[in-house]
Amino acid sequence: MKDEMWITTWSYAQRRTSFTRWENQDSFQIDIPNNIWGHAIKLKFSNWYGTRSIGIKEVNFSLKGHTYSVFVKEQQEFQVMPTRDIYSDTVFVELVPGDIIRISVTFVNQLRPESGNTFQNGIAMIFQSVLVATSNKADVIAFFGDSITHRQKWSKPLIHNWYAKYPGRLAAFEVAVDGSRLLNDSPKADDETLGFRAAKRFQHDILENTGINYVVFALGLNDLAIEEGKHELTLESYANAVEEIVKAAHKKDIKVIGLTITPRQINEFYTSEKNHLRKAINQWILQNSPFDAAVDIAALVTNENDTALKTEYSDIDGVHISQEAGRVIAEALEKERIFEWC
Repeated sequence: MKDEMWITTWSYAQRRTSFTRWENQDSFQIDIPNNIWGHAIKLKFSNWYGTRSIGIKEVNFSLKGHTYSVFVKEQQEFQVMPTRDIYSDTVFVELVPGDIIRISVTFVNQLRPESGNTFQNGIAMIFQSVLVATSNKADVIAFFGDSITHRQKWSKPLIHNWYAKYPGRLAAFEVAVDGSRLLNDSPKADDETLGFRAAKRFQHDILENTGINYVVFALGLNDLAIEEGKHELTLESYANAVEEIVKAAHKKDIKVIGLTITPRQINEFYTSEKNHLRKAINQWILQNSPFDAAVDIAALVTNENDTALKTEYSDIDGVHISQEAGRVIAEALEKERIFEWC
């Protein structure tokens, strides 16, 4: 088909699944929102964090009352090898904005897959992305961050508003991992469930997902709170890491929007000195960073002393933002007019 292109309409980040809910089950089902006009689908499976092969017995998806079987190299049952990604065969089906794609995956046994993540109120093991073949131009935005992004307090309302206002013009999703850090991999004490360091994740979760042309980057708070690792967080090390990531993105014509780092309650893990470093990093993000644009979300939700989240914008743990804070951040990102469709 003339001017056909494959784009990622939905994806999520991988991590080790030791602490992910898995109740002696052999299957899962999740619903994926679609906002793109298309005429075919491919699915991407990833065993990136796995140490053993995962057998998949059957995959199908439901769309507008019809169910479609998914094959890999014309086989219904297939294996996903350790540390590898694979793509399904093409399924030809018409998609329109507003469609919900219900993905069902059944494994050959009940062993917990080692690579996956949580998605909203469910789980998604081994399955990573939905790709759509389209002849229409559409932007693809990935939100790359930690738990403040992964919990979707700001990304979910933003995506909801965009999809309602701009049907067919964009796809957006979060590729975030709880506890993710910019400079270091997950500590061994956490069984590597906090994922690889950002530069490594960025290659896999952003650069290797086709069609992404915007990234909203929100990382740094966990580097301040978790010291274990060979790389020390300083203003210089933060800047160097971000510069490398943005340079890699620009080589693929991806624009990167940087968000400032929100604070957390000061304690033995997050000291006044670390909060001072956070503010220095935020100043660099706003004034000197290579980001294509920067948004000061910290200023929206921080108390008057810039030492913690405002009470009404803080979750009970003093680290994560509330639903109301998420709404405020989503509104600010829309008002900034840094995206072509706004």
